[in-house]
Amino acid sequence: MINSFDGIILIVKDIKKQKDFYEKILGLPLESDYGTAVFFKLGNTKIGLFSQEHHLEGLKSLEGAKKGISHVEFGVTSKDFKKISKLLTEKGFHAYGDTYKDADGNLFYINIDGDINY
Repeated sequence: MINSFDGIILIVKDIKKQKDFYEKILGLPLESDYGTAVFFKLGNTKIGLFSQEHHLEGLKSLEGAKKGISHVEFGVTSKDFKKISKLLTEKGFHAYGDTYKDADGNLFYINIDGDINY
């Protein structure tokens, strides 16, 4: 049912330093900057940087770490979304909204029909 890997979101300790690193050192094209969250686009994939206060659920999933992967993002068709959402919820892997967790509690988000919702 998953048909694409859409992105990865990192929680960072210093959003400005990290934004400068990814933009000025690595040369990634900045797509959007919300102050506490920035996004870079790489083809059909995105890298997001979130400050610690931007995504408290993601920070909580790091189990005390101050930085790390908040969540990954996958894509599904609208037809498959209801099916996979129902399966994940019934098996106890629903976290909140369109965000789910794997067997270790790592978060992942589901985008529908290629719409990355940020």
